[in-house]
Amino acid sequence: MSSDYKRIIGVCEDPGRGARGGDVAALRELYTAYIQDGGVNPGQIVRWKPGLRPQWGMEYRKPAIVLRAPEGQREVCIGYIESDGVPSISWTDPNRLESFA
Repeated sequence: MSSDYKRIIGVCEDPGRGARGGDVAALRELYTAYIQDGGVNPGQIVRWKPGLRPQWGMEYRKPAIVLRAPEGQREVCIGYIESDGVPSISWTDPNRLESFA
């Protein structure tokens, strides 16, 4: 689990921690990163935005390819290779992704 993710979980589990300026600033940074629309398209190589990787799926700094991006839906289908070499497919919020370039 990433240190960014652990910090967010800590804030959620102990709301008193959220009063610290560092935690509030970190949450604002994650929000700013999340709302930036990367405009992912089928065939595009992507990766997780820093701090926005869920607990499952591809690792940070690893590439994935957008397989489907249905118009009007809030999720895209991505394909990636897991750490054990197994190809995998999953659906995720495109706002969690950025271009791999």
